[in-house]
Amino acid sequence: MAQSSSQNTEIQSKLPKITREQAIEKLVLFYQQEVERKGKNLINSDIFANNINKTISWLYDSNKQGLLLCGTVGNGKTTLARAVIQLINLYNKIYQQGEEIWRDPIKQITAYELSTSARESKERFEHYKNVLRLFIDDVGVEESGVKNYGNVICPFAELLFERYDKNKMTIITTNLTIEQITSKYDNRVADRIKEMFWRITFTAPSYRK
Repeated sequence: MAQSSSQNTEIQSKLPKITREQAIEKLVLFYQQEVERKGKNLINSDIFANNINKTISWLYDSNKQGLLLCGTVGNGKTTLARAVIQLINLYNKIYQQGEEIWRDPIKQITAYELSTSARESKERFEHYKNVLRLFIDDVGVEESGVKNYGNVICPFAELLFERYDKNKMTIITTNLTIEQITSKYDNRVADRIKEMFWRITFTAPSYRK
């Protein structure tokens, strides 16, 4: 199915015209700053370099608007996600008819906050569903179903389907595997994730030990 021109604009505007080398340099710098902010030192390994390169491939080579960082706990998923967000926000503009248009920074929430918003504020939940670009940290720790004005809904699934239909950029971190996602939610969610997201699986041991 052909995509609309607005969708194509979004796909081609993860970053403006900077070189891959510049993007790698900035991404590593932002990752290092995130690590140092936590009082730790960057471990520059083959696994780290591979994750950086896969992230750059998502930014430059993939038509997928979603980035899924998954794997066991404590091995840098959230750190890399925040570095990606800083990189995209740094070049937070698109070009239309020769003019630069600056966009809002990427919205950042946790899966728990998403679940809470579905229960307590319909307006806030709708905002998360429709914001142009969204980062959800730690998907899988939230309740699968919550009461929303008398109805029981799965906030993550409902948000995912909405953003899938509108082709909106979504970045997710989770400790769950695809099999565990299927078990926690359902096959429809897992299928959307497979189609919507560029997946990077983190295999390094926890840096928190």
